Amino acid sequence: MKAWSYKQHINPKIINDFPFNSNCRYCGNKMEIQEIKSYWDITAAEFIKTFEELKFYMRKETGVGDETLNLRPDTLDDESTSLLHCNICSWWRIQKHLSMWAPSQLWDSYFGVSGVLKNLDFTDQSIPIKEIRNYLAARYNHRFHIHPKVFEEVVSSVFKSLGYNNYITAYSNDGGIDVVLERPDKELIGIQIKRYKKSIKVEQIRSFLGALMINNMTKGLFVCTSDFQSGCFPISKSFPIMLINAQSFYEALKEAQQKDNDNAFEFNKSSIPRLYYFDSLHRNSL
Repeated sequence: MKAWSYKQHINPKIINDFPFNSNCRYCGNKMEIQEIKSYWDITAAEFIKTFEELKFYMRKETGVGDETLNLRPDTLDDESTSLLHCNICSWWRIQKHLSMWAPSQLWDSYFGVSGVLKNLDFTDQSIPIKEIRNYLAARYNHRFHIHPKVFEEVVSSVFKSLGYNNYITAYSNDGGIDVVLERPDKELIGIQIKRYKKSIKVEQIRSFLGALMINNMTKGLFVCTSDFQSGCFPISKSFPIMLINAQSFYEALKEAQQKDNDNAFEFNKSSIPRLYYFDSLHRNSL
């Protein structure tokens, strides 16, 4: 799979997914849907076998009879196979839609697989930034577990995706500037990044302003993983400093992800040997 954070797959039922859900189960984004060639055959016998549990429930709870529940194997129809892909966090689902008639009712069944968000070892600083970005897009509340230096690289990567030239300063001797952005007109913008749970204090903004002046930079961005105390905003308005809190950076991350992940999903059919049954429903009675 070329979905960096979702290299394993499971039955969609395990994560409470369902066929008509077109929003990502992790980040909530509307997923791209495309019809693909089906590499997985589902026989009439398999369709009927998976239907038995629902059939038992329907008879017990609703009292419906054989005219609604006895499927006709000769009417099996392979309707479509679709790939659903989130271009923000790269989660995916493949689903196969089949239908079969009972004497007076048409039933739909869905088979498929879903990607699994794997756990990252945040002590491992060698994990590709692309993989960390996908993980953060899906689990942004885990941002506090990432090493501060790695989070600086994530911020730098996001702004690069948004069209800036940039470089990261030395971690132990950055002079208060963690990342430097270069605009197309060659103007330099200094960024300070704080991976904090507590709100940023006024004194930290003043210190950042001093770092900008020392480095002869006329504009700055202060990026944090929490929020800013109210006193920070008057200073930022008086000087060319943009304050980017946790929510604002998440929006920037999603925008960068859409630029980088658009039409980037590929899958290897051999890595998915089977599809799992995960739902059935009937169409309106005829």
